[in-house]
Amino acid sequence: RFAAERAVALAQSPGADGSQLAFSYYVLGRLTLATDPELALTSFLNAGRIYQSRPDTRVHEAHVALQIAAFQLSAGRGDIAEQLIDQNLDVVRRSQHAALLSLMLLLKAEALQIQNRPDDADRVQQEALAWARYGFGDAETIRQRSAEILAISPRTRTGGRPGSPT
Repeated sequence: RFAAERAVALAQSPGADGSQLAFSYYVLGRLTLATDPELALTSFLNAGRIYQSRPDTRVHEAHVALQIAAFQLSAGRGDIAEQLIDQNLDVVRRSQHAALLSLMLLLKAEALQIQNRPDDADRVQQEALAWARYGFGDAETIRQRSAEILAISPRTRTGGRPGSPT
């Protein structure tokens, strides 16, 4: 965590590139998920704002959106999680980033489940699994990723903090 905080400080210095600062915030968010969820969310929001302002970092923005959508799902706000995912699906599809696309669709499927839309969730889940087979390859990794998303869902978890699907 200290190294990530130092990276943020360095990236805020004059002459630093905005994408360096955004990535530093993203890493800080990932490293503080379990210990300081508020700092993690703030870090993701900061990274997202920076990536959003640059047309060449749309896939990076989608990575951040996935993290924020996971927070929303964990808090029971499936509609907001779905909206965040939907806003980023086109760019991820165009980039053909199969692993990221599968995670986004798995999270969207769970968001649809908690909104009591099981038919839509099943359809999205099937698409997610197809992309996951391409993006991750082996069945065990796919099971692990799916389990991570289920673990943060209010529908299935037995307590805990907002988490990360990746």
